[in-house]
Amino acid sequence: MMKNIGIIIETDKEKIKETNFGMITLARAGDTRLFALVMGEADASTLKKELESYGITRIVSVLLPENDMNNPVVRAKALAEAIKAHEISVVFGLATAQGKDLLPRIAALTEAPLVMDCFDVDLEKNMAMTSQYSGKTMARIRLTGELLVLGIRPNAIEPVLSPASAAAAEIMTFDGTRLGSDGFRVIKTGEVDDDAKINLVEADVIIAGGRGMKNSENFSLLSLCAEKLNAAVASSRVPVDAGWVPYSMQVGQT
Repeated sequence: MMKNIGIIIETDKEKIKETNFGMITLARAGDTRLFALVMGEADASTLKKELESYGITRIVSVLLPENDMNNPVVRAKALAEAIKAHEISVVFGLATAQGKDLLPRIAALTEAPLVMDCFDVDLEKNMAMTSQYSGKTMARIRLTGELLVLGIRPNAIEPVLSPASAAAAEIMTFDGTRLGSDGFRVIKTGEVDDDAKINLVEADVIIAGGRGMKNSENFSLLSLCAEKLNAAVASSRVPVDAGWVPYSMQVGQT
């Protein structure tokens, strides 16, 4: 029986983040119908061609209240309602900062099992593979339920274009503008303080500096090197705590 797979698409400045395409490739395995769930701030029509090339056949534009575009409660409620409306049986989302906030809310609202940080999924057996204890062990988790929610580790799957000819994807609209926030309000929003040309989550190559950089000015040396290698620049915890670089550059277990 064909499964309806809902894929929550993350965008940045109205462009699809590259990490979405590996997730779509993973969801395409088996007898599946792929729904791209696009949140209110992104124009589904401008994303259509790129999504089609990876096998998306339905694009659901989830409309949100104008004053609550960034409210995680409203976003989760709208997505949960859209998932039910389109009879989706498996939800894929990236295990990014946004996904770690959104996916547990969706799982709670729909009373669905949730597995985060998956690097592989077997949709026929309803099984997800994930790492635990900082990668020291690998777990195979079998899920049961009418709906499954899976957080996919960014860059864990190599993106592959759909081998079949790209069929025209149908764009549908789900009106979530009527949904309330249950008293939860967003007081302030802002851009992440990150001047990096390449997002750390999406980078194939990362150059990181630590205590030995000694000051913020020396991180410019890493930036010059990163430009040559088309890499992102990262930092250990010490330079971040010292204020040499922003928190958005920190990598590592802490």
